Amino acid sequence: MGESAYDWNENGRVRTASAKQIINWYWKKGQYGKSKFPRNLVKLFLSEEERKPKNLERLWNSVAYTNFIQSRVGISAAARPTTSMCRDSFEPTEALLSEVAPDCVIIASRLAWNWLKGLGRPGPQLRVKGAAHETAIFPTSKGRSALAVRILHPSRRDFRPEEWKPVIRRTLDAARKRLT
Repeated sequence: MGESAYDWNENGRVRTASAKQIINWYWKKGQYGKSKFPRNLVKLFLSEEERKPKNLERLWNSVAYTNFIQSRVGISAAARPTTSMCRDSFEPTEALLSEVAPDCVIIASRLAWNWLKGLGRPGPQLRVKGAAHETAIFPTSKGRSALAVRILHPSRRDFRPEEWKPVIRRTLDAARKRLT
């Protein structure tokens, strides 16, 4: 789960697209423009050798990606979500989590994490390379639940995929163990 989506200027026109369109038109083909966000997300799941178009399509087809903020935030990533955008996004995100019923939720946004962690109950603390990572257990449908963890936003200058890859692995392993 990302934080929010933005419109962009292209050839003098303001362009907009849904997360699904962005993934289908660009990310599945490895076309990220200047955005570090999808490039770094892919690095969390695929090795350099695996980052081929067929694997990118398989990766994006295997996840349910969404943004926490359900409305467009503005033109460019410099625009920030308002409190009312966050408030208005909480219930639709909660409904989506219930409907999709994921086993694991990786939240790539401190803002989204702070809004959503209260959705469920505290989960186990995951220890990776001596660091503790807070988790939450989100209710989904049919009595199931999802293990959620927050990672640093992949567009940040200090985001290092190699540092977060073990956290992702540990979270996915913990989510699998909860299911067995």
